[in-house]
Amino acid sequence: ITIYGHADENNIWVVEPAFNTTVDSSAGPVPVKTGETVRLRHKLTGKFLHSHDKRPAMSSDDQKFELSGYGFPGFAGDTNDDFKVEILSGDKNEPGSDVRVQAIYSRFRLVHRNLQCAVYNSRKKLPKWAFEQTEVNCMRNCMPRMSTWHVEYSNYPNATAEMGVQKAKYRPMSVWGKIWEYNKLMAESNESLTGDHPFAARPQHWAWLRRGTAYWGGRGHFVYQLGNPLIWWASLAAVALFGLVRAVLFLMDKRQISPSLGGQRRLYFSSAGFFVIAWACHYVPFFLMGRELFIHHYFPALWMAILVLAFTLDLFTAKMPAIVRVSVYVAVAAAVLHVFNTFSYITYSRTWTKDACQKTKWLKTWDFDCEHAIGGVRATDPPPPSSATEAAKPIDVVEDNDAAEEDDDAPVDDAVPEPEQVALTSPSSAIGSVDAEESSSVGNIADIDSPVSIPANAVIEKSNPVAVHVAPNFEPPVSMPAVGINPEPKVNVSAVSVAYSDVEDTGAHAEL
Repeated sequence: ITIYGHADENNIWVVEPAFNTTVDSSAGPVPVKTGETVRLRHKLTGKFLHSHDKRPAMSSDDQKFELSGYGFPGFAGDTNDDFKVEILSGDKNEPGSDVRVQAIYSRFRLVHRNLQCAVYNSRKKLPKWAFEQTEVNCMRNCMPRMSTWHVEYSNYPNATAEMGVQKAKYRPMSVWGKIWEYNKLMAESNESLTGDHPFAARPQHWAWLRRGTAYWGGRGHFVYQLGNPLIWWASLAAVALFGLVRAVLFLMDKRQISPSLGGQRRLYFSSAGFFVIAWACHYVPFFLMGRELFIHHYFPALWMAILVLAFTLDLFTAKMPAIVRVSVYVAVAAAVLHVFNTFSYITYSRTWTKDACQKTKWLKTWDFDCEHAIGGVRATDPPPPSSATEAAKPIDVVEDNDAAEEDDDAPVDDAVPEPEQVALTSPSSAIGSVDAEESSSVGNIADIDSPVSIPANAVIEKSNPVAVHVAPNFEPPVSMPAVGINPEPKVNVSAVSVAYSDVEDTGAHAEL
């Protein structure tokens, strides 16, 4: 059972009585009340919502159980299809919606009758074989937030108002109500973005640039998101200085001392003060978030801090002679450009040396990998294969012609061998145990430690088996009908050793 973000006909379920229970619906639809047990039958497939004492695909938690669709023609089901309805809340403007299930208005849980677990949104995406949809399972002691459901659509073809069936609809929301709901849902969505990314960073580390984020590494160059440290630290200092100046002048005002800051006090407080508040508004809320965060979340606040730095420079240079003021600005710009150029190697993936890379690690917490730079172990090509492994060439399966001539009239058994005829051993025993001289049906054996290339049209027949030991990341485009194996292309494996023989006493084995 999965959930996804759009409505279609796969979302439709039919509410039916519990297993071995009958309900008289001759007078019209029978309302489902809180505490009652029902079954949900999937309309398209006819299978019942079902849970049993098995772990779900994406969890090994003892409190979680697999939730599936179960059933087949002629099978009446069992008690593992029964779920108790527990209404948690209703709409205060719709009387009875907290007692009997009403579309849209009632919020309820579905609790499994036997396992006492609730239908639960795990928030875990299944692999591509399930189209990366979110897994739903059955969980004990779960929080109501992720196990609360409501009916979004219902249809009773023969129902009428006289039967007590009223239409439900979403209530129109005001502009402020929509704004509140949008922000609430955005906050909830952010809270659910949890993970353990190796370059995640908490807000207390952003402002002083404790570390960055690695994106990519090549040979001689790499990409690491860090920023311009001079701008980063100077802007933080400007924000801190504003707070200090504001506090000192507040105390001095209390003692009837009011410095004008060279006539710039009002301008400084109104302009820099505005952007300090903006900086705090873009920065402080992240401390309240439990989601996974990264240094790029600080960028909006960084822009505000840079503007505070500009007003701070203006404050300190306002009374300077024009030539001195221009000189200060030129010096600051030159310093910023110099630092920009220094760190442009990791920003724009420029080629540089390992020594230059290590010199730019101004903080020990900056964990960009200088081994990717020229002179590092990751900046060079892998070593060529040794002479002992130069056999990394297309394999020619040599046929034993003498044996073939002797056995031309013998019947050929093309059946796939039974599983018990294949044993799993270590690579050494698989390769070493086959002796070409002991059996005429065994072909040449290749023992190769480096990646090998097998022609796409090569077929290893039963009379010409081969044992191949390949290095990591080998992608074998070869079929092996003799043992019923058809390896998929593009499948990376760490090591494969395969040997096959139709003569049992040769000790040949297949191994993965």
